[in-house]
Amino acid sequence: FMAALILKWGLMNFCLFLAESILLSSWCKSVVSQPLHDWVRAHRMARDMFVSVLIALPQLPLVVLNSLNEYICPGCGAHHLLIYRDPGSVDREEKTFELD
Repeated sequence: FMAALILKWGLMNFCLFLAESILLSSWCKSVVSQPLHDWVRAHRMARDMFVSVLIALPQLPLVVLNSLNEYICPGCGAHHLLIYRDPGSVDREEKTFELD
């Protein structure tokens, strides 16, 4: 099963490479060039949409948790508790530098 998927992926990449090469060549001014151009663009758009979904889906649970946090406790985000935490009562030490 995996070998078939890898073969299909490789053949699709090879066909896209050939189509892009044909479109970039100077002798491709025929009737076939516009449908070929549309086919290449459609595959690029599908790849971009797949990558966007692949990036957005892992972030979805965090967005839901943040929305739930804002609904339950408005104005008090969990990330504020992490960023603006009190390190305790740390007194500053004064340093004296002597300039010679």
